[in-house]
Amino acid sequence: MSRSLLAEARTIADNELDLAIRIVLRAGVYDVADEWITDHRRSQGLRGGGRPRTLHPAAVVAIVLVLHLQGTPPHIKQVAAVITGLSDDQRMRLGIRLDDVGSPDQWYERVRRSWDGFVDAIDPFPKVPTHQRPTVAEYEEARRVTERDPHTAVRAERLDGFANLLIDASLYEVPDEYRPPAYAVAYDATVLRVFARGIGKARKKLLGPDDKLSSEPEASFYAREREDHFDDGKLPLSKVVHGFELDLLVGMHPDPDKTHETPILTLGVAHHRPGVAINDHARAVFENVRSRGHDIAAAGADRAYLPGSKEDVLQGYLYDAGIRVVMDYRKDQLGIQAQHGGAIMVDGTWYCPAMPEGLVNLGREWAEAREQADSAVEAGESAPDIDFTERFEMRKKFALRRKQGRNPNGSTTMMCPAVGKSATVWCDHKPHEPKGRGKLPILNPPHAPGDICNNRTSMTIPRDASNGKALKYGQSYAYGTAEWAKHYGRRNVVESFNAYIKGAKGMKLDNAADYRMRGRASKYLLATIGVVAANLLKIDAFLAEREHERMPAHLRPAKTRKATLRQQLNHYRKTVERQQRLAAASVDT
Repeated sequence: MSRSLLAEARTIADNELDLAIRIVLRAGVYDVADEWITDHRRSQGLRGGGRPRTLHPAAVVAIVLVLHLQGTPPHIKQVAAVITGLSDDQRMRLGIRLDDVGSPDQWYERVRRSWDGFVDAIDPFPKVPTHQRPTVAEYEEARRVTERDPHTAVRAERLDGFANLLIDASLYEVPDEYRPPAYAVAYDATVLRVFARGIGKARKKLLGPDDKLSSEPEASFYAREREDHFDDGKLPLSKVVHGFELDLLVGMHPDPDKTHETPILTLGVAHHRPGVAINDHARAVFENVRSRGHDIAAAGADRAYLPGSKEDVLQGYLYDAGIRVVMDYRKDQLGIQAQHGGAIMVDGTWYCPAMPEGLVNLGREWAEAREQADSAVEAGESAPDIDFTERFEMRKKFALRRKQGRNPNGSTTMMCPAVGKSATVWCDHKPHEPKGRGKLPILNPPHAPGDICNNRTSMTIPRDASNGKALKYGQSYAYGTAEWAKHYGRRNVVESFNAYIKGAKGMKLDNAADYRMRGRASKYLLATIGVVAANLLKIDAFLAEREHERMPAHLRPAKTRKATLRQQLNHYRKTVERQQRLAAASVDT
């Protein structure tokens, strides 16, 4: 090992190291690591003392971050190789004593002990041997020990909290002028495969106490074709991936027309078994991000979360927080979703009960048209027209309008579309309102009208009307309209971020061979550091783009595919500085 590590001893640039140190300092890693390790040892009945720590966990986290920034696998061997190549000044900045020298083998062991010592203090999962596959009996005993340990919940809170502290630290690399006043966010999860073979549910049921489990017993299968990605054990291996889900809450400028004015970054993360309590994790991430002082104005997610969650888990939280939501629906969820006081909720919006049936079923008709278009494309045929925007815009004329802001109890006072100066229809149930030009006539007013028709101007709709269905399916933008499409389309940014952190041009988190370190907590931390690195690189690319735009047109270096814009700007800057030095030297002579 020594010879290979010496051969790989690598130097890192001061600016990369300084950036990583800023992140760990801003996240308070030096302080919380010491506190948590001491508390964990005390909770396990272990004494402190002994020789002073040679390598602080914060230094290891910083170097792992640098490796991610460089696109290098974050193996312990690579961390040791970096430490071997550090200058004295760089060691001092990381808190490594200059007299702490050693062979690459020794640094390897120090890195491993430092990482494991910190992870143990925040690891809430069953502790199984990492050098071999555990037996069923060993894993079950470890699970029972974990469940009985009163400090397990504390370690779980610390693990999530620490991961999100690192994410938060990266956000403050954005200059104040480019930070939005609030965020629009998109939420999604992606699978991260593990370097271990899984055991299917049917086979696992047949295992005896002495039979071996996977070397990653906490991982499970991710079902690609299921909306919630939960594996029921019936899908073939070609349809599943063995690993964990990494959830990302990606933030952007709240105004869709100003998306380019701020960098698109991950604000919060979660890590869990695929398909398990996905909406509880989503809510926890939202709560964590808001607890760190970030204002969320609007949120979008795929159907597994919105409207897939139980309304008292996610939608109710977002509603009470005043966060606007945008969502799509399965075909069987489209149409009338809730009713109150005669009004009907159709595709997430409250409408007049006399809205024509063709408009009530418009969402389902659009869904069927899209299915037909997809089938035609797959068959190599020309796709039918699926642009229903004009009809969805027409449907807005039958929508109820808010009379005022939300009431203290969460209810909303809504006005009939035939009432007031902004009325869009006229109806016989509102004879006191003038017909006016531009208003559509209500041709079939309800024969047994409710409060929305009988009340002179408005009625109050409770927060959880229609047994909570209004909360579950309600959204802030009229479904299918141009405004809805503009906001819902922004959900794709989280998928782009997922692709970036997993792909060869990003953090390569989907390359399981680069992340062989065993244990669910270690996998979580490594993935989080990868996301932090992705944030930092995206911030740097954004700032490089702004710098490029500010340069006079005749001085801007031409963009190429062979180098990043930052690399091109740095090269240009060095060229200019060299020319200036040569010019100054010629004057002196």
